[in-house]
Amino acid sequence: MKRKVAAWLTGTAAALPLAALSATPPAVSTPGAFSPPETQLVLTRVLHSPLADGKEVIARRSYAVRIMPDGDGFRVDGELLGCEVEAPPPLQALAEIERKRPDTGLFPMRLDRKGMLVASTTAAQPGEATGNAAAIASRAVEGSALDSAERAHAQGFIAQIRNKAARTLWPSDLFRPEPGRRVERQQFTLPDGGEGHITVEINARTESGPGVLTELERTVVTEMDGSRRVTREEWTIAHLK
Repeated sequence: MKRKVAAWLTGTAAALPLAALSATPPAVSTPGAFSPPETQLVLTRVLHSPLADGKEVIARRSYAVRIMPDGDGFRVDGELLGCEVEAPPPLQALAEIERKRPDTGLFPMRLDRKGMLVASTTAAQPGEATGNAAAIASRAVEGSALDSAERAHAQGFIAQIRNKAARTLWPSDLFRPEPGRRVERQQFTLPDGGEGHITVEINARTESGPGVLTELERTVVTEMDGSRRVTREEWTIAHLK
């Protein structure tokens, strides 16, 4: 992947609702059974996606959730309360797609008896929002200053996005994180045979040790072809007022 293409992907393409490079957080082992609150909660996720000019797109989604015993674990039911998106004027079309994205299929979630998210056995399928966002990005590529070979690289990246699930991975310990900081570094191979690196840092704070989540922040640093991109996600859980 040429450096100019990498720079483009860390800029305009970063605004795609599903384009943020994500990674599974470092694994944790939380002892004991999980005892979630019996009241309804508000889960808020804020995603900061950087742009090449130093600005960022900020997407804030809030959900009303309830955690209930279910078999040998728990079921998390929820519904979207609202979505706010802050983006520069040239990216308002993509921002509007994100505002209207319904998160179909996100709930219910499953937790094991220790409160860890259980991976779904059904892969999420790309929806209408994915296709619309990919089409806008594709038109932006065709109208960009990239040469023909660079445009082909960028269009290939968008095609991969169009065929993948529209959700990034959520931390497995979202509802029961271990307080403190942990870091993991991963290596991946680029389409041209080069190497990239992803560093995932998790910082969590709970009400009283391992238990009910108060705040969790995940920072993903992606380095490839001389470019560096920092994506930050913040989760908070509060009692529904």
